[in-house]
Amino acid sequence: MSARHPTERGGPGRGLFDRVAQSASNFTSSPVFFAFCVIVVALWLGTHVAGLSTEWQHLSGDAMAAITLLLLALLKNSELRAEHAVQRKLDAIAAALLGSARARPGRLTPPSRRPSACTRRSELPAQAACAARAGSTGPLGRASE
Repeated sequence: MSARHPTERGGPGRGLFDRVAQSASNFTSSPVFFAFCVIVVALWLGTHVAGLSTEWQHLSGDAMAAITLLLLALLKNSELRAEHAVQRKLDAIAAALLGSARARPGRLTPPSRRPSACTRRSELPAQAACAARAGSTGPLGRASE
C-alpha cells in the first residue's frame, strides 16, 4: 500500500487497479448501473414495506452500505485521475507558452508597458478606434460595435 499521490506512483503504464477502476467507473456511469441501483433501493424499500424480519432489513441495508463504500472509492479514484489529466494539460500549455516566449523574447510584453494609446485604460474610445484599425476587435479581443 502506498500513501503517495497516484501520479507519483508506478511507471508509465497503468496498473491493474487503475484498469479495473477505469472499467468500473465506466460501468457505474451507465444506464445499466442506474437500473441496478433502482432495483437495490426497491428491494430495500420492499423489505421494510413487506415487514420482513430484521435480518433481511439489515442484510439489504448492509448491501447498500457496501455499494456506497465502493462507489466512494471509485469516485475518489476518478477525481485523482481527472486532477492528474488537468495538471498534465496545464503543464503542456505552460511549456508551450514558455517555448513561445523564449522563441520571440520581445513579443510577450505586458500591455501596461507598451507606449501605444490603444492600451491605456483611460482612453476607451481610443481603444475602439484602434481596434477598428487593427481588424475589428475591441479591448480584450472582443468584436467592437
